[in-house]
Parts: sequence; structure tokens; C-alpha cells
Amino acid sequence: MAAITKKDPEITGISITKEWAIKAGAEKRHTSYYLKKDGWEIEMTFWADGGLMDVILWIEDKSMPLTRMGTDKFQYVHHLQNLWMDLTGEELEFKA
Repeated sequence: MAAITKKDPEITGISITKEWAIKAGAEKRHTSYYLKKDGWEIEMTFWADGGLMDVILWIEDKSMPLTRMGTDKFQYVHHLQNLWMDLTGEELEFKA
């Protein structure tokens, strides 16, 4: 199997959308979607067209966000999968 050694403009990630958040089991509250486990909560807010607007990582009591990730470095489904694995030690499962 050959390794990809340079960026191929034809290979792109899958953008996080409301639909992907729902498939991942995110719960809608007000205008955001939340994935929660073991004291961690990932909040995703979307534009009206369904595109990702903001991502905030919360811990425990939600008095202050742990970090605002934004969308400049956090925009694809594999970013969400990687973060979930880092936080929970489990694969993020998607429903059909």
C-alpha cells in the first residue's frame, strides 16, 4: 500500500454538519448540539445552512469553557472522532 506523501487537492475530509452531529448521537438543546460523556461535553453550533459555526469543549459544571476550538482547525468529522477518542478512549459511533 502506498503512503500519501503530499496533499492531494482531490482528497478532502467530510465536513461536520448538523446531520453528522445527529448521526453521532448529539442532543439538540436550544440552538446547539451536544455530545456528552464522563464529565466532558462538546458543543457544536451551526449556521442556518447547516455548516459548522463554532465548537466549544466544556468540562464538569459548565461554569467556564475549557476551550473554544473554532472552525479554523476543527471542521471535519475525523477531527470530532479524534477528539472523542482522546476524551473518552472510545470510538465515536455513527447511526445510519
